[in-house]
Amino acid sequence: MKNKINIAILIGVFLSFQAYALESPFPSRLTDEGITIPNASVVGEGQGRVLRGSMPINTERDNIDQLVRAKVNHVLIFKTSVKGDVEKEIEALKTAGFEENQIHAVDFAWKEIKDYKLACLQTLDGLSFLRDAYNTKGKTVYLHCTVGEDRTGYLSGLFRQITEHGTADKYFKEEMCENGYEAGNPQKPQNVVKAIRESLTPLYFQMSELIRTKKITLDTLDRKACDIKVDNIRAKMPICQKSSRLQ
Repeated sequence: MKNKINIAILIGVFLSFQAYALESPFPSRLTDEGITIPNASVVGEGQGRVLRGSMPINTERDNIDQLVRAKVNHVLIFKTSVKGDVEKEIEALKTAGFEENQIHAVDFAWKEIKDYKLACLQTLDGLSFLRDAYNTKGKTVYLHCTVGEDRTGYLSGLFRQITEHGTADKYFKEEMCENGYEAGNPQKPQNVVKAIRESLTPLYFQMSELIRTKKITLDTLDRKACDIKVDNIRAKMPICQKSSRLQ
């Protein structure tokens, strides 16, 4: 009987994760531009624009045409490939007219981040691609991971720090938690929330410290900064509450 109960629990966790993984419950904030992709919004506007959101193509939908019509001309895929989804998206983007140099994929994990230097370098790689669009008139880049909440929120929060010069806590709350980072999305399974809090959040505050101390700036994004291991940032990391967008 106990084994049957355990199996039922495991199946429930699996199904809840599957349901969560398909879509973000956060609606697009860019519907006036014709983009209905879940959790789509503006991260920053300089000479060019930086947008964020969920993966534009999955088993349920293909919204790459929306990006094209909205004059998105660069895409940053900030995630590990799952069952070839990154490769499929790259092919779809090329079919839609994107050139090789307009698509950039960074193989960034959302949990069990054990190699700090690699994660730091991958972060700078992503920030550099966003910076290029932000500083260039006529460029619009769309940043996404899978659901567009955790890895996307992580990179968006850091990008706003180096462009707006606010605090790490400010963007943790308003760019990350408010857009579904960890428990900001109450539909997210607790095992996923726990994994993000253990890996991605500490990395966010480590990278934030490099920004605060100007080891990393919008102009430099110095890869040597990744040789500086930042430890003991806080005794206790902040956590997200349910986003007010879903109240």
